Amino acid sequence: MNVFFRLFVIYIFILLLAGCRVSGQVTRNGDPVVDAEVTLQGESVLLTTVTDSDGYYRFNDVDGGIYKVNLVLPGSTTIDIIKPTKNTSINGINFSIQTSTTRQLSSGTVVGSIENNGTFVWRGIPYATPPVEERRWQHAVAAQSWEEEYLALTNAQPCAQIADITIEVPLSKVGEVAGAEDCLYLNIWTPSFDSIPVGDETKPVMFWIHGGGNTTGGSSLYDGKMLANRYGVIVVAVSYRLGVFGWMSHPALRYGAADSITQSNNYGLTDIIRALHWVQENIGQFGGDTDRVMIFGESAGGYNVTALLASPYAEGIFHRAATQSGGFPWAEQTAAENYQEEGGAKYSSREIINRLLVNDNTATDVDEARILQDEMIDPEIELYLRSQSPEDLLSLFDDAAFGMYRYSTIIRDDIVIPDQDPFELISAGLYHQVPILLGSNRDEFKLFMAFDPEFTVGGLGFLIRDKNYYALTSHYMSQLWKATAVDKAARLFSAVQGDSVQGNSVYAYRFDWDEQPTILFSDIAEITGATHSLEIPFVFATPNKFPSSDFFAVMLSPANKEGRVALANSMSSYWAAFAYTGDPGMGVNESEPVRWMPWDNDQETNKMIILDTPQGTLQATLQDKGIRMSQDELTLDSFRQALRDEAGFTNHDQKCRTYLRTFNNDAWYRYLIDSGDTWYQENCMQ
Repeated sequence: MNVFFRLFVIYIFILLLAGCRVSGQVTRNGDPVVDAEVTLQGESVLLTTVTDSDGYYRFNDVDGGIYKVNLVLPGSTTIDIIKPTKNTSINGINFSIQTSTTRQLSSGTVVGSIENNGTFVWRGIPYATPPVEERRWQHAVAAQSWEEEYLALTNAQPCAQIADITIEVPLSKVGEVAGAEDCLYLNIWTPSFDSIPVGDETKPVMFWIHGGGNTTGGSSLYDGKMLANRYGVIVVAVSYRLGVFGWMSHPALRYGAADSITQSNNYGLTDIIRALHWVQENIGQFGGDTDRVMIFGESAGGYNVTALLASPYAEGIFHRAATQSGGFPWAEQTAAENYQEEGGAKYSSREIINRLLVNDNTATDVDEARILQDEMIDPEIELYLRSQSPEDLLSLFDDAAFGMYRYSTIIRDDIVIPDQDPFELISAGLYHQVPILLGSNRDEFKLFMAFDPEFTVGGLGFLIRDKNYYALTSHYMSQLWKATAVDKAARLFSAVQGDSVQGNSVYAYRFDWDEQPTILFSDIAEITGATHSLEIPFVFATPNKFPSSDFFAVMLSPANKEGRVALANSMSSYWAAFAYTGDPGMGVNESEPVRWMPWDNDQETNKMIILDTPQGTLQATLQDKGIRMSQDELTLDSFRQALRDEAGFTNHDQKCRTYLRTFNNDAWYRYLIDSGDTWYQENCMQ
């Protein structure tokens, strides 16, 4: 009996010891790498070990917490892990080096790894010199060269931001500062080439620009391996400076500027332009075609796509453009810089300086801060701003939601972005006239409404307070997105490009998938429907892997898998075909039964494709399902009148609240506010 007891105690001890462990393996071409140095770094913890004869490393007796596991070799070799408790084990934190992925870049030699589907991948390649210290608020320049091989094995840190589930941090870290200013890196996926294609055999490049309000997000959430493997394209995902680091506009930061570009404060946008130049310089080493670079992005990524269409600094570095749930919320420089009483935004640069002066007790209140600021000369202001830490700057935005805060980005400085109404620019043909694909999701605003306590109990996104009010408000706010960012833009683009030699090359879509399950008492299809950002995994052919997986996991069910996969196959094929030829047509190899026709400005003709599965369930008025072309077009006037005439609201107050939300939402459509619209004043303010 004593023997069995001792064995039991030993067994429990072994389990506990194993449960305290963080471990993994380092390999090169599948063979173990011996004596490689690995570190484990956490809060007040720094441990070092080396790999054994089988390439394994182990850290024992590790408490719960957030750690960085780093392979101490040149390159992107750090993996972030979360160890929930001391008695949990985190194994399989592996570093796999594959010399078949060795490529010679303009900066030096880079080595990547191989995905589980055979795709080659390089993560964390620097495309610019880190914008830190004196390079904060300066435009990106080429990455510095390196001599040893650079291991591009792991995702780089996201750019500095307020943490949210969009960058997959633990709930305990939501709202804190995450990421780093050293963040100008990109990821690349290619097919597993036996030899790198050259000449006519090179492949189109799909260059992804992530969303997040231009204040949050990162490239690491997105997976290009399915696109690369299935369609033979090269996929690039880029990170760029965000929010206050990417668009801080103040004369002090332009003080002494020697040339035109240094007088612009559109740093985040010129980061993307630098990355596109990097693609032109290096993508041939990966088998990419420098004459077939497609930029595509969602939400703020879509805003950046349309901004690049208008930027003179982006000429010739891309050849197709796709904007998903995008738009044109460009900011005037006065809004980005002035005090509020002088036309500035709540978080203009001068208002930010006021807040900083109060926060560090230099001033007792905002009035005193303004007096002090007005007495400072530009070099003093520049030095003061550069002395602030990311925490100092980001702590100012105390009303952030989803990690996003209202900030003036894409600034009409008349340098990188023309100081002109974007729709007037399009009408005049003053943009890069490449094939354009643009669209929106049918229920865009449900993502935001689901977490608004006016519409759901506690703002928790599960129980709707008033289903009729929820549905109507979402319908009209989402329709406005379509009417302006898609239909109006498509009509103007087509009027210009329809007369070109190659014919009309403007394509529009609406995404309608809404087959989510019911969980307990929550109808997820009703709550989220075809909401904002939901189309992304369908475009990337990853319908089982959604960005912000903690939230979108509720979208998946065995019942919707077949349709979900089929729609992802179709959508990814259309996007890849657009990358190949500038025409989504019938997808790659004409594999789709429905031909995606270009937008046609003539009446009663096809305008857009609707992307849906045949078993769509929401709203009886939407009876036709599946992928099909549609003549549906919304204008701002017809849309506004439809809302005024809407009889479905339970009471007049609901209609007034929806009207105000829709036409006075300066975070999204400040450029659409119609000062001549008196309906609200006449009908809702009596």
